[in-house]
Amino acid sequence: MDTPTKLKRLVACQGSIQLITAISALTCREKEQQDTNVEYDNYLVIYDLRTPENQSNTFANFIKKMAEEVCTWREIVYIQPEQMQALQAKLNLVRLNLANIQQVFSLVHKLTGISSADEIYLSKNYDIWDRLLLNVYESAKKICYGDSIGLYLSASSTVLQVEPRSLTYKLKRLLKSFIFTKNSLDEINFDVGYFTISHFNTLSEPPPMEVVTVNKAVTLNIFQRLRGVVGKVVDSDYMNNLRTKLANNSVSILLTSNFSEASRMSEENEINAYQKFLKIHKREDNTVLIIKPHPRDSALKIEKLQYSLNGLFSEVIVISELSWFFLPFEIFLMEVFLDRNLVPHCDIKIFAFSSACLSLKFLFNLPCIIGFGSDITHQSFYEEQVNKRIQHELELNFLLQQI
Repeated sequence: MDTPTKLKRLVACQGSIQLITAISALTCREKEQQDTNVEYDNYLVIYDLRTPENQSNTFANFIKKMAEEVCTWREIVYIQPEQMQALQAKLNLVRLNLANIQQVFSLVHKLTGISSADEIYLSKNYDIWDRLLLNVYESAKKICYGDSIGLYLSASSTVLQVEPRSLTYKLKRLLKSFIFTKNSLDEINFDVGYFTISHFNTLSEPPPMEVVTVNKAVTLNIFQRLRGVVGKVVDSDYMNNLRTKLANNSVSILLTSNFSEASRMSEENEINAYQKFLKIHKREDNTVLIIKPHPRDSALKIEKLQYSLNGLFSEVIVISELSWFFLPFEIFLMEVFLDRNLVPHCDIKIFAFSSACLSLKFLFNLPCIIGFGSDITHQSFYEEQVNKRIQHELELNFLLQQI
């Protein structure tokens, strides 16, 4: 028998749901290559988690645990914020002709533990760190797995456009962009994209690369396998107490987003916006509200939010258990509200504010109510963010109707 060909695959990951999406793409590639006598050396690079500083290591560790549950890895590394700052400093020196770009590439090789790759998987190619990885591993086949559970977002997507508040901040961002990119990093396109939600995409322009549609059964299978993580990282007493509290009650679930952390509105406005929105959609008096924070939410903001909503529900429960805080909401939903056939066993209503709603409808056929609506958006978001936010909500609602 011929010796199998070793294929080095580098997976760049910036979050827990992105990990699941990336592994869905890996799985599809493996099926395509099953007759080619190859073996895989997989390298996972976790970076740029954009979570509050004191939560980043915990978040990275949970991504690592998830990754080990569903795939075999030659190496898993987390590039720390201070290491990324060192890369940034090197790139600045390259722009000033005080260093060679190859020095930056060598530093990336050292941090990732891999000097060359046959395939590289990323969610996008326009962020500075994604561009850096694509330049470092330019000879690799470049594969896009998209955002959320497999949704292509271009650089012009409304969900990505954040206008900084101050002129000083804008100037710093402009300078950073100039220093990072001018004469140092090439813009490199993807060769192929693997997307779960590919045939009804209005969130951005159409994908500019060849597209392969990932069957949702592939993604569901990964979620089912990840249910095995729950018993390892979640306190069983916590789970049992939660189920007891929810018994015989209607349940509303609030999936928060990191609007204030991402400079789309102030923290005070964000808390008030959730409160106004939930008042509009108030249910019967025995309704329990579950707040599932975004992994990049400030813990203090969530504490204030819980306090502000106490009077609207019979009980407000924040999923503060660290395990649940970082694991994808889909896994929480499956463990607490769905049976093994993925059918809900209680009355739940879900309120969402981002593309997170799409996976719930696509995978489990669960409807979501998209917030905030035009009035609250005008009252709460920074002026330059209002039109983009309204457009984004229209796009999300349009997509939900198609799924």
